[in-house]
Amino acid sequence: MIEEARAAANDTAGREISKRMWALWLRAPDAVAQEILDRGMSRRSSYDFLGAIDDYSALIKYCPDYAEGYNQRAFVYFLTDKFGQALVDLD
Repeated sequence: MIEEARAAANDTAGREISKRMWALWLRAPDAVAQEILDRGMSRRSSYDFLGAIDDYSALIKYCPDYAEGYNQRAFVYFLTDKFGQALVDLD
């Protein structure tokens, strides 16, 4: 998909590939992890940033090898101006 994105003919084609990438990244390793991820995303969408951080932290503890838990928590840290913590998660 990365090569497809690089070769995309235009912005519209690139967005379609991006949607496929996000669908892949947001597919958690198992049902429990998916439930935690979905709950965190729902909380983030409703501006419950503390609840979202709690969920993503639980996801990271449950699935430390699932990168999207770190990515989502970093995004919430970024949204709440906690840039240092976001960078730690991104690393």
